[in-house]
Amino acid sequence: MVAAEAAACGALPLSASHSGLAEVTDILRPALPPPLRDLLSFSRGPSAVEEIAERLVRWLSLDPAARHRARGALASVAHARFGWERVASGVVAAVEGRLAELPEPGASASALREGSG
Repeated sequence: MVAAEAAACGALPLSASHSGLAEVTDILRPALPPPLRDLLSFSRGPSAVEEIAERLVRWLSLDPAARHRARGALASVAHARFGWERVASGVVAAVEGRLAELPEPGASASALREGSG
């Protein structure tokens, strides 16, 4: 949940495109405009260091207003999907057997914000 916690705090997350990190990134990615979406993750492998450096430079080179908007959008999605209220309501729904109310793995951020995912 490191990427979700970073986003919720207003930090710009960058994580490996692998396992649970990739799942969180897939939920956060739609919050950003298309040109910025690839800044959230890097591929594991021989070019990982170069990818990390390139993405960090791009994040830090963004116009401050664009970076601020990205932070806000990511924080909004992180709070909506991973915030305490959302997690607690999901636990209660699961305990009560209301499984249809739980989000599908990989549900889109817009569906989650609208409460339909």
